[in-house]
Parts: sequence; structure tokens; C-alpha cells
Amino acid sequence: MSVPQLLMIVELGGYPNFEPLYRDCGYQVEKVHSMRKAQAWLKRNRPEVVVAEFHFDPELRDRMSNLESLIATLQRYQNVTKVIVFIDSTHRQRLAKLQ
Repeated sequence: MSVPQLLMIVELGGYPNFEPLYRDCGYQVEKVHSMRKAQAWLKRNRPEVVVAEFHFDPELRDRMSNLESLIATLQRYQNVTKVIVFIDSTHRQRLAKLQ
């Protein structure tokens, strides 16, 4: 039986490091520090869980946050990957638009 994989995407790092907790829960953890690296990793792996930060950036031309690319990649796969999003409460309305 294989060990379930969890991908941590830590771009800003404004949240506690839960990596030890994820490992204690039985996940093999991969940590990346950019959405581009996450995309590359996801081309080769199918994690059970992805943990990401919601990063709103008004400077982005074709999207409103860092999550659109992640969601588009995950929608291509047949399996169901759970996504956990850490978000500053001031950006909840923006996340609602994305949902």
C-alpha cells in the first residue's frame, strides 16, 4: 500500500508550519514555494491533498489569484484531490468569486 501524498504550496508563508502534523497523519509531504513548481510537481504526481495559500494580486493580468492555475491543473485529473486553502479573512469575498 502506498503512502498518501500531500502537496504544500507555501508562497507567502504567513501561516503556521503544519508539515509535522501532516507527517504525523501519515502523509508523504512535498513542499514547494511557487505555483510554477507546484504545477511541475503535479505533472508527475497525484496527491490526495493540496494545501495552498490564497494570494490575491491585482497585478495579475489573466487571473485574480494564485489558485486558478492550480484548480485548472487539478480538474484535468480523474482522481479527486482535496484542496485546503489558507486565506486571510479580508480576502474571503475574492475567494467566493473564485469558487
